Parts: sequence; C-alpha cells; structure tokens
Amino acid sequence: MKTINYIYLILIGLLASNQVIAKVITVSNNPNSPGQYSSLQTAIDAALAKDTLYVAGSGLDYGNITITKPLIIIGAGAIPNKNLPLETYISSINYGYTSNNASSGSGSRLTGCAITNITFGTSSTYSNAISNIVLSRNKITNIYWNNGGQTIPYNNYLIENNVITSISGNSIRFNNGIIKNNIINAVSLGVHGAGYWLFSNNVVLASFSSNRSATVTNNIFYVAYAASIADNLYCTFTNNILYAIEGTFDDNAFNTGTNSGTGNIINVDPNFGHYDSFETAIWSYSQSTPESAPYVDFNLLDSSPGKKYGTDGTDVGLHGGSTPFVEGSPADSRYRYFPLPQIPQVLDVTINNTSIPLGGNLEVQLKASKQQ
Repeated sequence: MKTINYIYLILIGLLASNQVIAKVITVSNNPNSPGQYSSLQTAIDAALAKDTLYVAGSGLDYGNITITKPLIIIGAGAIPNKNLPLETYISSINYGYTSNNASSGSGSRLTGCAITNITFGTSSTYSNAISNIVLSRNKITNIYWNNGGQTIPYNNYLIENNVITSISGNSIRFNNGIIKNNIINAVSLGVHGAGYWLFSNNVVLASFSSNRSATVTNNIFYVAYAASIADNLYCTFTNNILYAIEGTFDDNAFNTGTNSGTGNIINVDPNFGHYDSFETAIWSYSQSTPESAPYVDFNLLDSSPGKKYGTDGTDVGLHGGSTPFVEGSPADSRYRYFPLPQIPQVLDVTINNTSIPLGGNLEVQLKASKQQ
C-alpha cells in the first residue's frame, strides 16, 4: 500500500504541473505516502515566493503554520469525495510579516483544506496589512483580521465557495474585498473607517452584524432570531432574502440609520431543497457525520421567491451570480458543499494483480478527474 500511495502522490504532482509557473513542492505527514517534506512549516520555510505546495490528505493535523511570503497551498479537499477520503487538515494559518517587514504573506492562495483558524496580520510598524488573498473551496472555522485597531486597510480579498463558521475583525478597515457564494454562520467585519467590499450570493445561517461600508446583494439570511441582523453602518442591501425561524423582522430591517436598501424580501421562507437548523450544522460535516441522508441542500425549490430574483437575473443565494457554487457531488450527499480543488485528482486506485513475481510489474488502474 505504501508503493501505491507514493504513486498517487507523484501522479497528482505530474498532472497539475502544467498549470503552474513556479516550483511545485509536495508535502505529506503520512508515513505511508511520503512527500518531499513531512512538515508543512518546513516546506513553507524552504519555498520561494510564488511556489506551489501540494499538501496531501492524511487525516493527521499539519499543525500551526505561519506564512510570510506569497505561496499557493492546495490540499486534497476538506471532505474529499474519493476512495481514499483523507482531508488536508491544518490547525491554524497566520498570514503575517517577517520581523523586518521585508516580506509578507500577501498575494497568497489557499484551496482544498480544512482549517480551524486563519489570521491576517499587519506589519510591525502598522504601515501595511496582508492583502491580495484568495480563499476557495475550504472548510474554515474562523477567519480573523487583526490590525490592533489601526486604520490601514486590508485590500483585495476573494473568498468564495467555502464553508465558514465565523468571519470577524478587530475594528478593521476592509476594502476591495469580495465574499461570494459561501455558506457562513456569522459575519462581523469592518467597523473602523470607510472602505468598500462586496458581499454577494452567500447563505448566512446565524448573524450579520457590525459590518461597515458593504454592498450586500443577492444573499439569503436564514437565521434563528430576528435580532441577529444589527449594528451595520453605511451598507447597501439589494435583493436579499431575510427570514428568521423565531420572530419577525421589521419591513425596513435593511433600510435604517446610515444603511439603504431596495428590493429585499423580508419574512419569507426561501424554500431550500433541504435544511433543518436543528440537524448537524454543515460545518460539522465529516466523512461519517451526519450518518445518513437527507443532507443539506441550498438549491432553491421552484416555489422559492429567490428563483431568478437576483440583480443579474440568476437565483438569489449560493447557486446564483456569475460563478455559482460548484457542488462536490450532484447527488444528495455530504460532499455537495465540499468540492475538490481545481486540479486533476486521482479518485480511485485498483490493483489488477494481487501478487508480483520477482522482476514483475505492478498493474494499477487509476481513475482521475478534474472538477470544474
């Protein structure tokens, strides 16, 4: 089995090597499936700016890492839908600066990982903040921006197709960010200074509060209590659906104080394919939890008020917009909202000969695919 896993890792690197310009580094902390490095932090330290790190799924924690140079990190998936369903799990990622501020994690990309905490920092002189970041197709517990209350902006973020429990910041200024087509529990981002950011085609399942200077469009807020949408400033709300399981919203819930709103649908059930807030939360999904179907389905029924109601004529919520959520499985499955990263992946390995004579050949049949 050790030989087969090693072949698997090599093939992943070869299949994807034509898509990158800089050096490719393989990382695996699974002793039965070795990479060039077993420690992710050691591989990061050895990498050069713009290198790509392929981090194998192993079921083992890659620990806490710090990134102070622009890198591309590609995991095997948060809940990979294949015959070796091993996730790439990282406890925490800190995107920061070197001690002399000569280099930072700005310009990095992260996809296909399960992460507990992601933190974005600033330079020690508070003259710059981590910027130009892409997060896609991850399962993330917490994303946190911390600049010590300074007014320097975090610029140019693209956060899409993730399952996220919490997005928050410490009195930050968030500017030119795009957060779209994600499943998010709670959002509290940007209450220090003016900025501009787009929040579009997300499904929010708990709260949206203390946000500032956001364009909020084509989202579905399906929350437990009506008090969970509050304290937002200078936001523009357009063509969103707002619904509380308990309590009702005022008809002007999105159009108060410094906020403005138009075309929003208030106190109307969005009619998802299947969602029960009292079932296991989607950010708790694993290869074994929940035990069986039906699984969460945020596709809208034909009876939904959000069908073709978006400002662009597509559905409100995850499956609308210019880049709809790419589902990890077309069937009713735990993999639906955990798509694989956009690289060729070996999905299945079959051994055709169970015994090999001395000098013989191992016959291995591989099934590979690349998700959209």
